Amino acid sequence: MELKNSLPDSPEELWNFSPLKYIKHVSTPLLIMHGEQDLRCPVEQGNSFLSV
Repeated sequence: MELKNSLPDSPEELWNFSPLKYIKHVSTPLLIMHGEQDLRCPVEQGNSFLSV
């Protein structure tokens, strides 16, 4: 599966590209660091990764 020039039409297809879908496969310790001023990755994204 590859992401084309446009986003998939269905939420299910888009979900396949989300790191949150694959978090259950993470087996090593993980340190997530980011700051309030990071414009590329909002703090909410890091928090949602931790809350799964």
